[in-house]
Amino acid sequence: MTLTKKNKYKKQNKTHKNKCKMSFNTYNTFEDKFEKIYGDIFSSKDFNLEKTIIKDLKQAVSPSNINPRNDYYSYINERWLNKEQLEKGQEYIVQVDSFRLVQDKVYRELIQIIDKYIKNSNTKLSKEINNFYKSQLKLNTDIQTKNYANKTLESIDEIRKNGNLWKLLGLSNSNEIVSWGSPFTWSLNPDDKNPSIFRCYIDQPQLSLIDINIYFDDGIDVEYKRKYKIQFFKYINELFDNKNPFIDIDDIYNFIANLNNFCIKVLENISDKYINLKHFDSLTSSTISKN
Repeated sequence: MTLTKKNKYKKQNKTHKNKCKMSFNTYNTFEDKFEKIYGDIFSSKDFNLEKTIIKDLKQAVSPSNINPRNDYYSYINERWLNKEQLEKGQEYIVQVDSFRLVQDKVYRELIQIIDKYIKNSNTKLSKEINNFYKSQLKLNTDIQTKNYANKTLESIDEIRKNGNLWKLLGLSNSNEIVSWGSPFTWSLNPDDKNPSIFRCYIDQPQLSLIDINIYFDDGIDVEYKRKYKIQFFKYINELFDNKNPFIDIDDIYNFIANLNNFCIKVLENISDKYINLKHFDSLTSSTISKN
């Protein structure tokens, strides 16, 4: 190939690359973006990637006494957290991070879309959305809340009269707001290996104390468990204002501990592959009756 042909080939190839870069479907590599910002630093013999990363990490935080070995999250994010101040209406965000701030933005945009749709439409759907939206803003009155609570208590008393424990479990699981505290929580979720199939799942409840090891008097972490219980009893006392003669703090704790032990006992008798319903039914009924 002559010199003229080589130059001609290079020129055509360069033109082809420029056309590709201008294409609507251009794939911009990470390296291209990086070089635009920092230049071709990797080709330099003096460039040390490790030192550069350490330098950037040190510059990313404000001068403070935070040790990254003790609190790496705050060490990295301190400056960003100090810069990002919550606006009015964002007080409900208890953990500030990019995801929750973006989620808050999505909530506000969705409300604007709903508000616009309600104002510009006069359909059955727009009226239903409007009613739902207003109900979420005002929520229930105290009278309505008491009426709902009394109806629920009446349903529970009726089930107790008939002695049908499964109906009681079904009632407690029918409302997801309170089902987490049911002796057994039932849920319908996609299968782990085949998401096109839904399976019934039975799990133990979420207990008042997140660390369930507190409920076991096994001689391990005795001092830690003692302090944990003291704080829990203090909270319960404050919750009931220390004046309710019908509330025994020890009874509350003992009931939750017995519930935890009961659920573990039952779930240990459930195979990983199948549930022996006959055995499960007899074990559950007899254990609940005893307790």
